[in-house]
Amino acid sequence: MNLKALAARNRSFAADVGWSMAHDGTTVVANLVAFLLLGRNLGDAGYGAYVGVFGIIGPLAGLAWAGVGLAALQRIIRDQDDPAQVSRRMLGQGLLTGLGGTVVAIVIGAMFIRTLSLIDIAALVVAELLALNVVLISAFVLQGVEGVPAASRLRIVVVAVRLLIVVGLHQLDLLTIRNIGLSGIVLFTLLTAWVLLVRLPRAGISIRPGRPSRSDARLAFSFSVPMVGSNIQLDGDKTVLNAYGMADVAGVYGAAFRVINMAMTPIRALQVAAFNRLLPHDEAALGQHTRRARRFALLNLVAVLPVCAVLFFAVDLLKPLLGDDFEESARMARWLLLFLPLKAVSDAPLGGLLGLGRATTRAWCMLAAAGCSLGLYVVLIPMWSWAGAVVGTVIGEFILLVVGTQRLVTWQRRHDDDVSNAEAVAPDLDDVPA
Repeated sequence: MNLKALAARNRSFAADVGWSMAHDGTTVVANLVAFLLLGRNLGDAGYGAYVGVFGIIGPLAGLAWAGVGLAALQRIIRDQDDPAQVSRRMLGQGLLTGLGGTVVAIVIGAMFIRTLSLIDIAALVVAELLALNVVLISAFVLQGVEGVPAASRLRIVVVAVRLLIVVGLHQLDLLTIRNIGLSGIVLFTLLTAWVLLVRLPRAGISIRPGRPSRSDARLAFSFSVPMVGSNIQLDGDKTVLNAYGMADVAGVYGAAFRVINMAMTPIRALQVAAFNRLLPHDEAALGQHTRRARRFALLNLVAVLPVCAVLFFAVDLLKPLLGDDFEESARMARWLLLFLPLKAVSDAPLGGLLGLGRATTRAWCMLAAAGCSLGLYVVLIPMWSWAGAVVGTVIGEFILLVVGTQRLVTWQRRHDDDVSNAEAVAPDLDDVPA
């Protein structure tokens, strides 16, 4: 690769990271503002019930739109399918999975979040899993067609709408969980109409939701299932705390996770920027995906360790901001910092497995880690409260790193052996008579 091409590639990657960080930075600010307003209006128990509902929404978002969006991205980038056809099929798939995820989330919420009414739970769930479904899948489509900056801009719009809802309701003295959900349903539906009628056609994609194929459904499922598992690992602890009647602890612990989200910004930004670069696959290349995984793991680690160090010493400065009800969040956040270096490194081998076309293997790795975390939550939270949630989160991520790395190395070695064997038996054309 010549110097001009290398410089262009680096500039492109830097731009992608910059837009991804802009999105994540906006999300951090929006989450912080939402916490400050909601925490003081609802108290620790009310806020705990709120994050408990999102502990259900988060995992099912993998089913409703995240897995479908990743499948669309693979179809466009790796498989080189027509973006317009991919969009039609995947939006149809997303509407079906979004409806199914909505029903499941409402049922689970009614069973475990006993401090909220069914209407409160349903309003939040419909807004996040159904009204916003098409918009978030479309962001993945734009990422495949126009690149990370275009997708990040649309995602920033979503964050801005969320922030507008919370701040607007606060100013009107109407800030309740139910009103947040109902406002989200209205505004996200309007945003969906704009995406379908204006934004996608501007990208050259004039579409309407279509019928997904069986192969699309299988591919989306292979992405959705591990996303469900991964989000259970990250968010399921808040729901388990609510299920054990510890809504106040869930609120304080949820505030600690808001602090940790600030440190996760560089990880998420690099992950989004790297995703398009992890998918391309050269059948004749040896060791390409293990090399990429090592590079991105090191890059993620270098980015997150200084942030962890600063946050470890600066977290006490956030106590006045968090308020008296959430004072213990600072101590929880220090322990949760153990999770971040593991998260920074574990994403890399999972991306390598996708590049090798091993989405099913990736799914099993993520499900194994999620199952371990969930089991530890159920067993340890009654004994150790929030400390059990921390242990379950950290151990689950460590298992994901070990299993994901082992599987990537194994499948890359098999691919390399196949390439070497094929070259060994290929005829030497110089020895073939004319």
